[in-house]
Amino acid sequence: MWGMETYDKKLTRRLKTRVGFPQALQQVPIRYVDEIFALTDRQQELLIEALVNGKSVRQTLPKLKKLGDEATIELLMRTDPASTSQVGAEDIEVLTNILGDCFPGVPPVSTVALAESPVMAEALQIVKALRLAMESQNFSSDFVVVSLYAVIKYVKKTIEDKIQSNPAFLQTVLSSGLVWEGEKN
Repeated sequence: MWGMETYDKKLTRRLKTRVGFPQALQQVPIRYVDEIFALTDRQQELLIEALVNGKSVRQTLPKLKKLGDEATIELLMRTDPASTSQVGAEDIEVLTNILGDCFPGVPPVSTVALAESPVMAEALQIVKALRLAMESQNFSSDFVVVSLYAVIKYVKKTIEDKIQSNPAFLQTVLSSGLVWEGEKN
């Protein structure tokens, strides 16, 4: 098979390529590396801006490739209709408190900075989504409450399985301020 790239070779190539990206893009999922590498420097800057503003790589890359110029900025910064409100100070405060509970030795200024950082964007979106769900008039419906409870139980089990499968994750949880409710090795 002449010219075929094995999975391992592709992974190695993508990891090496990603190291050359700007710092803000060095944690993007491996599957997007080739597409990001094909972007111009300006498009990579726009991607970073979009990520800082809560957009995902998945939703931003097609827009960048389609438009590829300064007109993209407005499109990328536009709020998605699915997002009914921006992350609020109360969401950041909740995540900051959670981080403080998980890592009691970390100074409060650091937990605030971490809660506001791009690396915690997904966690912040979950805090926001839960707040919106509980503020909704639909939250008084038994069907909605039970369904949301089932979703949270499913996600909790999935995350516990992920933690259980990685000794480093398990060690971090065991040394944090959390009580581990999953199985121990």
